[in-house]
This record gives sequence, C-alpha cells and structure tokens, in this order.
Amino acid sequence: MYDQNFLLTSDAKSVNLMSCFVPQLAAFSKKSFTDTVKAMRPEEEDKVFWIEEKMDGERMQMHLDENGECKFFSRKAKDYTDHYGHSLNDPDGTLTRYIKSAFNPNVRSIILDGEMITWDPVQDAMVAFGTLKTAVNIQRRVDDPTAARPLCKKNVS
Repeated sequence: MYDQNFLLTSDAKSVNLMSCFVPQLAAFSKKSFTDTVKAMRPEEEDKVFWIEEKMDGERMQMHLDENGECKFFSRKAKDYTDHYGHSLNDPDGTLTRYIKSAFNPNVRSIILDGEMITWDPVQDAMVAFGTLKTAVNIQRRVDDPTAARPLCKKNVS
C-alpha cells in the first residue's frame, strides 16, 4: 500500500496483523490556533472543548500477535522491530520489556498506531524531538531504569 503505482482491487484492501500498512496522515494547516477554534464553530452552550497536544515524535505502528511477538513499522514502512523488541518477553527490547503489563490478558492480538516519543522517568516528562534514537541506543547498552526510554502515545481516532 505504500507504492502509489500499485493499485489493489476492492476485495484485496485489508489490514493484516504483522504486515505494515500506511496510515492516513493529517493535512498540515497554516491556520492560527484562534482560526482553528473558530472553524470548529463552538456554540453558546458548548463553549468548552478539548484539543489534544500534538506529540512531536516518530509515527510508529506496533503489531502484537497472540504469541506475544511484536513488529514495529514507521509510517514509511521501515521495520523498527530490532530497535524496540521482537516480543513482550524480549529482555533486550528497549520498549517491549516495559509494556507487557500494559495489555489486558484478554487481548489476543492488536495493532497500535501512535507517536513514538522519548520519556524521561526521572523528570516524568517528554524529552525533546530528535532524542529517540539516542534513547534507544542507551537502553540497548545500559539496563538503567532511570534512563530516558521510548514511549508510544497512541493516536485516538
């Protein structure tokens, strides 16, 4: 699906676990925050609404199968599994070793699509864009629970 010159027939269009797909991306807007709020047309009785802050990281898909095996793909279909971990039981996974308990035991398989950012557990805060690869490399060399680490914030549709 990432090759725009290759067209699928209607019955062949599907998303498959452990196979990358290209997510729909939001269009960039040059509007100001004020213009964006006006475009939402808040009504007198609906003066309050929420806007989620955009996390500035790397768009990533995580595929998890019924055996706990994982695959990670960038939005351009690059396989990042070696960076984040091959399974929830992978002691060397820079992300997977931290997230096993995050899944309800009833979850058999799932695809998560979100923004991969760097999280500093000491500061309890996100770290600036551009630090993700460094955090992954540090986590590979040092098993330090206080070191900055990858964190995936899911996109809400």
